[in-house]
Amino acid sequence: MKTKSKRAPKGRKPPTRKRPSHRKNGAVVLPGAWKPHLDMYRDLRALQFSSAEHFAAAAKLLWSAELRDLPYDLTGKHTVIIPQEAIGYFKGLTFTETEVLSPNDLPSEELAELRRQQGPY
Repeated sequence: MKTKSKRAPKGRKPPTRKRPSHRKNGAVVLPGAWKPHLDMYRDLRALQFSSAEHFAAAAKLLWSAELRDLPYDLTGKHTVIIPQEAIGYFKGLTFTETEVLSPNDLPSEELAELRRQQGPY
């Protein structure tokens, strides 16, 4: 039985493999390589931007092709929570970086006090 090899139609280039996206800041991420949920990342960071303009620029970056699938959370006061691996994309903007703690990172007494003050969730 004779088989045909697949070729691109005349005038069209054959499809290419996805290649890593390289940025000046050294971050390299394959397109679509972000995990779908923040809960799937071990190290989270809160970035609090110094001004509404820098926060707006960060929001614009979140809609770029490289970060469109990045999970994030907006917490108010010009702050966004992102995976630690994504910080490099925001270089050039002015922000304060803070580690996001999980309940397991807190002593049980401190966690109990927070739950009394704020409720369980």
